[in-house]
Amino acid sequence: MLRGGALPAAAVALPAVVLGGLLAGRDGALGAAAGSAAVAASSLLTLVTMLVTRHVAPELALGAALLTYSTKVVALGLALLAWREAAWMSPTAFALSVLAGVLAWTAGELRAFARLRLPVFDTAVPGTVGRP
Repeated sequence: MLRGGALPAAAVALPAVVLGGLLAGRDGALGAAAGSAAVAASSLLTLVTMLVTRHVAPELALGAALLTYSTKVVALGLALLAWREAAWMSPTAFALSVLAGVLAWTAGELRAFARLRLPVFDTAVPGTVGRP
């Protein structure tokens, strides 16, 4: 899953930094790089949380996922507050690179998940699926 999401996000990040640099100079390149780094950090934190909670009770895994998500939202909000007047980066390049990175990472993870080969064992009697 990590490779499935990280590779497309990296494939989007490099052009975003180059395009940001071409359109908005150094500020655009730095904004796009910061946005791409934020996407990578956020997505990696989610994967680490899933890895750590894979063998715990579903209620604990849900709690950990909600705590991780809340932490990411608060951290992004604090970063945006701190950077709202940042002269060192372009907020537009930051926002667009975050959007492109999240879409690429999510699409890559979906593709990787769809290609997983998970063993499925069905012990039900044929023709009785869904019946008590």
